[in-house]
Amino acid sequence: GQKGISIIKDYRNVDVLSAFAPLDIKGVNWAILSEIDVAEAMQNKKKMQTSIWQVMSVIILILLPLTLTASFFVARGISNPINNFISQVNRVADEKDLTTRIDYNGKDELFSLATSFNQLMQGLQEVFHSVEELAATLLLSTNKMIVNIGETTDQTLQQSNSADSAAVATNQLL
Repeated sequence: GQKGISIIKDYRNVDVLSAFAPLDIKGVNWAILSEIDVAEAMQNKKKMQTSIWQVMSVIILILLPLTLTASFFVARGISNPINNFISQVNRVADEKDLTTRIDYNGKDELFSLATSFNQLMQGLQEVFHSVEELAATLLLSTNKMIVNIGETTDQTLQQSNSADSAAVATNQLL
């Protein structure tokens, strides 16, 4: 009932490669056996190994340049959009222009990043616009206060002069 492959000595005392297995025939308890001299089975081993190495070498020589070329184009396809994005962000930073927007077309992470960056720039632009409006309002209020203080100072000086004149007149009457 066993099956297998092994190297054994045959009746000639020669190493043979022996393969054996039971036969599944109803009512028969037989086995099948096939043998070949190891020397005969392995005579083409060296030629096969040489052929395999030659085929592998040719495949490597063909695939290596193709792989390197494909890698170059894939790397360039990844790095060019990133470098373009970085240069646009640097331009915004250098020019300090919050109206500049990142122009990126695609459906990947850089598109999401560009969209978020543009929203950030829009938000900052709105904040600075609000600050600018508040500063203008503050300047207007400050100018009005300066005018009011000037008028109050003038009125205070007039009252002081009037009081001084009244005091001088009162002293002269006495």
